[in-house]
Amino acid sequence: MADTYKTIDGRTFTDRNTAQNHANDLANNIAIDSARSAQIENTLRREMAEKQFEAYKLITQDFDNGNWNAVINGIKAANEEWKTYTFPFNTVYPHAYMMEYIAEANINSDYEKAFATGKWGKPYNGEDYPTKRKTWDFFHRIAMDTGKRLWEKKYGRTITDADINQLRIEHEKNTNNKRKMRQREEAVSSAKGFINSFVSIIFGIVCGAGVLLTSVWILVLITGKITSGLLILGLLAVGIFSGIVAGKAFSNKKNLVFILILSLSIVGWLSLFGLLPNSLKSVFQEATTEQTTE
Repeated sequence: MADTYKTIDGRTFTDRNTAQNHANDLANNIAIDSARSAQIENTLRREMAEKQFEAYKLITQDFDNGNWNAVINGIKAANEEWKTYTFPFNTVYPHAYMMEYIAEANINSDYEKAFATGKWGKPYNGEDYPTKRKTWDFFHRIAMDTGKRLWEKKYGRTITDADINQLRIEHEKNTNNKRKMRQREEAVSSAKGFINSFVSIIFGIVCGAGVLLTSVWILVLITGKITSGLLILGLLAVGIFSGIVAGKAFSNKKNLVFILILSLSIVGWLSLFGLLPNSLKSVFQEATTEQTTE
């Protein structure tokens, strides 16, 4: 039998040279496609960078002209437009958030926010973006100047370093208090979640058992006795399912579903304690008597 040669595209050849030539053509085409894909990717990346730069230029123009609302809207729109890209806007222009905060400080006359954005006059340590230190220092100075201007406008005098330091101390104290408050709220929320889960489980067990008892009671009313074990297993499954549904309904505050299952379960519990006709209590007592007699 003659030798055959199979190429990566699934084609089979009987001549080795023909197979090799076809394989070479495939390799060339793959290389061309890869180069074309890389070129397209580079083109798209360049176009995206150009669009981001154009957006940044408009934001910078609005910032220079004091169009604060336009600055905020422009940054938010840019972040939203490129948030799913490999290089989102806030990564390419990480200092844009300072422009946004300075704009918000100007709109709300919030000198404290401006000072905080300017790191209270502390020099930029360059840990995150050392190559852009000049840009960060530039916006830090603008933020500090903004804070001073807003403070002086409100109080009618020149602000001193002592004033800024006192503001910083109060700001850090308030920030720490808010952080502690948030931590306490999270702890309380976690505790409430645990309690809610625990109570849901308890209600689920009570309701599930109650629905099972109700089902057995109805069976006794119809047949006059507890019949086959297979049917009891079916009723047990109903009880377990009802318990799960009741627990989830209570946890998710689906009151109508929970009240319905709870009502059904109450019937079973009443029957168990002999408070209904043909109660399960009497049935169980009779069964116990029969076993004793035997």
